[in-house]
Amino acid sequence: MTAKRTVFGPIVAMALVSLVSAGLAIGLLYSAAFESERSRLSSMVQHRVRLLENLAGHDALAGHGGTSPGSGVADSSLDRAIAAYRELAVGHAGELTLARRDGSNMVFFLGPCRADGEDCTIPIEGTAAEPMRRALRGETGTVIGPDYRGVTVLAAHAPVGSMGWGAVVKSDLTDVKRPFVIAATLAVLATLLAILISAYGFFRPTSALIDRLRQGEARIRTIVETAAEGIITANAADGRIESFNPAAAAMFGYERDEILGQHLGRIIPDFDPTRCETDNTALSEASTREGTGLRGDGTTFPIELSKTSTTVAGQTLLTVIVRDITERRAADQELRKAHEDLAEMNRRIVEHHVKLIQAEKLSSIGLLAAGVAHEINNPLSGVKACVKALDDNRVPAAQREEYFATARDGLNRIQRIVRNLLNYARERPVTPTTFDAADVVSSSLGLVAPASQKKSLEIVNRIAPGRVINGDRAQVTQALVNVLLNAIHAAPHGSKLELSALSQNGRTGVRITDHGRGIPEEDLVRVRDPFYTTKPVNEGTGLGLAVTDGIVRNHRGELVIDSVEGSGTSVTIWLPAGEEAGA
Repeated sequence: MTAKRTVFGPIVAMALVSLVSAGLAIGLLYSAAFESERSRLSSMVQHRVRLLENLAGHDALAGHGGTSPGSGVADSSLDRAIAAYRELAVGHAGELTLARRDGSNMVFFLGPCRADGEDCTIPIEGTAAEPMRRALRGETGTVIGPDYRGVTVLAAHAPVGSMGWGAVVKSDLTDVKRPFVIAATLAVLATLLAILISAYGFFRPTSALIDRLRQGEARIRTIVETAAEGIITANAADGRIESFNPAAAAMFGYERDEILGQHLGRIIPDFDPTRCETDNTALSEASTREGTGLRGDGTTFPIELSKTSTTVAGQTLLTVIVRDITERRAADQELRKAHEDLAEMNRRIVEHHVKLIQAEKLSSIGLLAAGVAHEINNPLSGVKACVKALDDNRVPAAQREEYFATARDGLNRIQRIVRNLLNYARERPVTPTTFDAADVVSSSLGLVAPASQKKSLEIVNRIAPGRVINGDRAQVTQALVNVLLNAIHAAPHGSKLELSALSQNGRTGVRITDHGRGIPEEDLVRVRDPFYTTKPVNEGTGLGLAVTDGIVRNHRGELVIDSVEGSGTSVTIWLPAGEEAGA
């Protein structure tokens, strides 16, 4: 029956369109006929007024006197008008009515109003005989209004000027409308007949289709009844359960008849269907979430529910598919425990990595110690000489300030060397900041300056200020020092050590190039391994590049080593770039 109603709708719609079209056509035809009748009546009244005027003119030429009823001219003209009216015998449709004004009354002396030979009198101030009232006021035209009977008519009116009369020719509106009412009735009957014929012609060949739809409905019902998931249908307006498949009955511990008509919150306490329209997911879209199910015996269990909605016969139905996820929840807990164990293991690895970084830093300080001592000894000797000369009063008064300035410069240099070394050695928490690459490279070169001076290396630093790095300054300094120490160790005595900066894809690179022997191809893949070293005993731990690689990776950067045996080595440290200076 529902399928028949669905397919019957277009037929009814087509019939309505046909009725409306016919109504519009009839309305247009009626409008045209109405205007034609109006024109016809106007022509008729003008013709009759001219006839009366001509009759009056003929009597005047014949020598009759007077122009009012009862006088010679009027009587003669009236007799001829009555004769003409009787000859025409137009009846109610197109009838001619004549009247004159007598004080506050209209006196009808020609027309159906005049009964038994007596004139008909109607007050001028009344509502009847509106067309004649206008004619006696000297107006010419057409009007829809009540005639002397009080019946609404279409009338043409005009004054008979030479005699002071009013003339009206009218047609009843019912006479004008009658053929169109008949046509409209026939159109409705024809449309209803077409609907019946179309319905019969449509439903007879579609019976098989309707049967197939019923079979499809039965198959869907079978699928729902045999589904492993609980399938529940509820009224979205009040949350009352309307269907409950066997899987849902087994899951919640209810008989179907026992739960139908109950509120959905009885089995899913934290699910309120009346709030669906305010959910982040629109009511017409599917959504899935987890919740808690309540069994008939009062026990709870974890569930996953998916909801969709549809509108049937103006009623919004909510379909909820429920799955028991007790086993999955237990597996999730085990997975979560494993994740926590992995997180703890990772925390310990990070902790040990930090300790390893600090150990490598202390190892680097040991390698730098001799050079730092030499670097401090030079300014210290100058300070001691200045102080000795000032203490022995061997410095002229004019030069004493110069000696004091020299001593202060030496002490400041010693202080700067010691402070840089302490800052490098100090263990501190990771603090990401933005800093200039040229600045951190300069401070790193200062730390390794004694080692490079010992080998008389020429440092060619092409890194200009303005390239900003985003990271932990102390760790980046340690990475640079490790690479610089390796480069100094590999560089031949008196050769060059070159530094340059690069930018690519939001990263800043610092490249350090030596002109040493290079790294053999078979060793190039191992140089990042912990404890791998080619340095003599007691000159390296083999952790430098391993620690450097870890620092760079933790900064989401990349350590790139390019080397050809016999042609030197280039090491590039790529790090995330910060905002350019002055940007």
